[in-house]
Amino acid sequence: MDMNEKEFDSIYKQYYQPLFAYCYRKIPNAGDAGSIVDDALLLLYRKWDSLSFPNQKAIYSWLMEVIKKKILEYYRQNAKHFVIESLDEHENDLIDPEAQEWIIHSQAKIYEDSLQKIKLRLRKKDAELFDLLVIREVKQEEAAIQLGIKTGALKMRWNRLKPQIRLIIRQLKANGDL
Repeated sequence: MDMNEKEFDSIYKQYYQPLFAYCYRKIPNAGDAGSIVDDALLLLYRKWDSLSFPNQKAIYSWLMEVIKKKILEYYRQNAKHFVIESLDEHENDLIDPEAQEWIIHSQAKIYEDSLQKIKLRLRKKDAELFDLLVIREVKQEEAAIQLGIKTGALKMRWNRLKPQIRLIIRQLKANGDL
């Protein structure tokens, strides 16, 4: 059943502010945070027919998952811009396109290496989950199938793993490895 305008407006009014607040904490640029939330809500509208939610909380959870992925995508896509913009404008004019491409490639390699360092510090089962969800960006439902577990069990494992990953990141930063 297609989502009508009234249903969309209701969902928009109910969820926009908390989703924006979360997104803005992660991306301190109101315009970009708002765009990400708008994109997530638009995706919900477009996919409404193919989705089924047992309750209102499930809609919010689905939107949060989309937003989290869009935030990661935002940082991955903008990593190259952060590096280049950090250079002085005059220096940037002196760098030829090949050198800029090398800088972008280097930043992507640093990001990949950082993920591998985190993965190496995890137990085998946790490393496998981290690899699927973070490195390969497999959807949770698909990752659960690949691991031979239920999606709910995967989500529980992932939520339990997050604090451990945060600790590893802090340790790697403290040691100068990130």
